[in-house]
Amino acid sequence: MQFKTSKYIIGTYAVILLLSLALFYLVPKKDLIDCKPSPAAAGERVIYQEAAARGELDRLEGMHRYRQWSFHYPGDSLEIAGDGASFQIMVTVKRTPVGTDGVKAAEYRRDTIFMDRLKPYRVTLSGNRLTISPEEYRLILRGFSPDVTVNQFKRGKEIEYHEWLFYDFNFAQELYLYIPADLKLEHDPDRIQLVMVNEE
Repeated sequence: MQFKTSKYIIGTYAVILLLSLALFYLVPKKDLIDCKPSPAAAGERVIYQEAAARGELDRLEGMHRYRQWSFHYPGDSLEIAGDGASFQIMVTVKRTPVGTDGVKAAEYRRDTIFMDRLKPYRVTLSGNRLTISPEEYRLILRGFSPDVTVNQFKRGKEIEYHEWLFYDFNFAQELYLYIPADLKLEHDPDRIQLVMVNEE
């Protein structure tokens, strides 16, 4: 009886491994992702982190302006609000010269596998309220090792995958506001984090 049970377990495991191997070769290679960032990519991450700290992501060569908004706003006070987000929104605010009455916004994206799959920001102005509406993401990623061994089920693979995911998603989508230096800003710091930068 015990031999019969072992035979079924081994047979089932063999079928699962064969199916996973067949699936690996049937899935188009363009849909597979290399999960190991190169040393050059790690160096690039440092460049993006330093540029983000200085508020200069919009000046980097790898960033592309995806969408932009321009509003005529002659008021002296502006409320920036987040709408529809259950998480804190981080926005970089660049101060433009005093006296300009234009409020501008731009969404920047960098070249990653997520670039064309990200949902765009929505930015609207109503009265003295500028509303930023991001959409929450739910990413479901699956991957396995092509090696037909027990090693593909180890937790080390999962950790390595998450490190790669963090690198590729980091700075993939950024929102910048260009607001005159004499315009007073109001916001709820629990909903929106403003990174203030003075334009030169």
